[in-house]
Amino acid sequence: MNDFICYVWVKVIFIKNEIINVFIQFYFEIKTQFDVKIKKVWSDNESEYNDQLFQFFMNNKFIFWKFIIAYNLFKNDVSEHQNQILMNYIHIIFADSDLSINFWSEFLESVTYFQNQISTKHLEKTLYEILFDEKSDFSNFRIINCQAWIFISREKYSKFDFKFSNCRLLEYAVSMQYILYEMNSDWVIYLHDIIFNELFKAEADHFSSN
Repeated sequence: MNDFICYVWVKVIFIKNEIINVFIQFYFEIKTQFDVKIKKVWSDNESEYNDQLFQFFMNNKFIFWKFIIAYNLFKNDVSEHQNQILMNYIHIIFADSDLSINFWSEFLESVTYFQNQISTKHLEKTLYEILFDEKSDFSNFRIINCQAWIFISREKYSKFDFKFSNCRLLEYAVSMQYILYEMNSDWVIYLHDIIFNELFKAEADHFSSN
C-alpha cells in the first residue's frame, strides 16, 4: 500500500516462503512502471521476513526494514483497517454467492481493483487517477459473481447442443477483459466478448420467494 495516496496492491501467496520471489517481482514492477525505488518496508516480525534471502535482498537494495508491534493499533491502524475493508467486501460477495470459497483470491483481486477506483475524499480523484495520471474508465464495471454467458465456438458443440455456456464473473484481467468461472467445466477462463446478466441473483431471489 502506498502511504501517500493509499493505493493498494495485492499479491496472493499460498506458501510463506514464496514471499521473497513475490517481493522481488513487486520491487522491479514498481521500479519499471513508476521509476521509483522502494525505500522502506513495514511488516510484522514473522519468520518469512527474517529469511536470509529476504534480508540479503533488502540489504543489497538498501531498503530500510521496520517491523510493527503485534496488536498495536497505533502502528497497525492503516494497514489493518485497509485489510478489514477488503475482507468485508469478500464476505459480502460470498454471502451472496453460490461459488466455492476457493475463489477468495480472485475476489480479493476484484475488490482491490474496485477500491483503487474509489474517489478520495480530499483530492476528489480516484486512487488510480492520482497514481497513473489518467482518467478512470468505469465502462467495464460489472457486478462480481453475476451471471455471464459466453458463446461456444462451432467446433465444440453438436447440432443440438446449447450454443452458450453459463459462467460467473470472478475478476478483471485488463481493460475490457474478464476472468470467468465456467459452471459446467469448472474452468477459469479469460474473455472479453460476454453477455452479462447482472439481474440474475435478484431474479432468482424473486422467484424463490413466490
